[in-house]
Amino acid sequence: MRWRRLVAAAGVVVLAGGAGAAWYVSDQLSNHDVRGNSTDEFVTTDTIPGDATVSSLSSSTTLGSSTGSSTETTTVTTPTPAAPDTSEPWPMYGFDAQRTHLAPGYAVHPPFRTRWTTKTSLVEFPPVVAYGRIFYGQQHGSLVARDTVTGKVVWSREFHHCSAASPVVAGGVVYHTFMGPLCNHDRNGRGLVVAVDAATGALRWKVKTPVVESSLLLVGGVLYYGGWDGRVYALSTRTHRILWSHPVDSAITDSAAYHDGVLFIGTDRGGFYALDARTGRQRWRQTSFARFGAREYFYATPTVAYGRVYAANTDGYVYSFGEKSGKLIWAKNVGSYVYSAPAVFQRRVYVGTFSGQLVAVDAATGDVRWTFNAASAIAGAPTIVDGVIYFSTLPGSHKGAQRPIKAGPGRSYGIDVNTHRVVWQSSSGRYAPVVADQTTIYFEGAYQLSALEPVK
Repeated sequence: MRWRRLVAAAGVVVLAGGAGAAWYVSDQLSNHDVRGNSTDEFVTTDTIPGDATVSSLSSSTTLGSSTGSSTETTTVTTPTPAAPDTSEPWPMYGFDAQRTHLAPGYAVHPPFRTRWTTKTSLVEFPPVVAYGRIFYGQQHGSLVARDTVTGKVVWSREFHHCSAASPVVAGGVVYHTFMGPLCNHDRNGRGLVVAVDAATGALRWKVKTPVVESSLLLVGGVLYYGGWDGRVYALSTRTHRILWSHPVDSAITDSAAYHDGVLFIGTDRGGFYALDARTGRQRWRQTSFARFGAREYFYATPTVAYGRVYAANTDGYVYSFGEKSGKLIWAKNVGSYVYSAPAVFQRRVYVGTFSGQLVAVDAATGDVRWTFNAASAIAGAPTIVDGVIYFSTLPGSHKGAQRPIKAGPGRSYGIDVNTHRVVWQSSSGRYAPVVADQTTIYFEGAYQLSALEPVK
């Protein structure tokens, strides 16, 4: 009898354990969407540069139709455009310190004609535009300046370190970060932050750092970036000295966004931090959802708008945190992986997914408003210029991934945010495709750079 009771008890334990394990697996694999609202820290009076400046949204130039689905019709207003900066029309990654990926008032709309095109080596992150020049870092170590009118190289400087970021420009100086030599993945390697004269390419100064994959953020004479050593840094452009550094939970491949005296940045272990820009003091900390005890990358640069911070994670979720409190307002699963930094426009948040969709979600609630099915996975950030959202797809089959990735060719698209229809496309694609000035779109495809001007 005692033996039978022991066997029965063991059976109950096994069944309970199995049920618990099944519940845990189900819980970890299930959808954890959190729906938001338009009251918690949603600042309806907060306007972002260029948020409602669209010179033309004519659908007469449509080249093709959306293959996605639409659940709304967006009403787009056209007030007087904001006056753009004529000397530094696209100074940093994401356009501005809030990383909105939204240009203010540039009347540059398809159809286009090509003014010039040139071959490049691999350029993973988009260029910046200033002083009649376009500046970019090539992956294998050179920083290049080209004339925006002719496309000819004005200067090129070799640093023999891997580049996986966009430069930032201000006051006649180009600042850029580099990873280690030979593009290896040595976490203990050494990187560089450099300052180069925008006119001549002459080196102003350089500082050795831990490996840096961040695109620099420049605010008030201070450069902000994250390192593979698990720290966020503030570096003075005047003294070239570190003003402060703050430890985080792991290495950083993300770039920082800024608003109202605060930096926002994520980590490779799913931590997300708000830091005082002057002192480095932590204001608040959040995390992505855990899956089987681990959290995935905040690789994509966050965006700050409407009193919220929008952060995409490779776990497939876009998170919306309260800018002041850090409270999770909403979380929405939009695809298998999200490496794409969010773009914002008229209370919509746009991201691309490795499932091959461009997704527009409501900035207040996280509800999906419309989607567009692209040719393959979308890795780079979308960018909005004159009412058109531009993005590229990543070619390849992506074997060995833990979750489905849409395989297909590289393409680049321009989608009208009003009609959700294709108004421009190219057979070349890879990452974040465009930046702009007042007259021209600069398109970065696979190993090529082109200047596109509107057909009048």
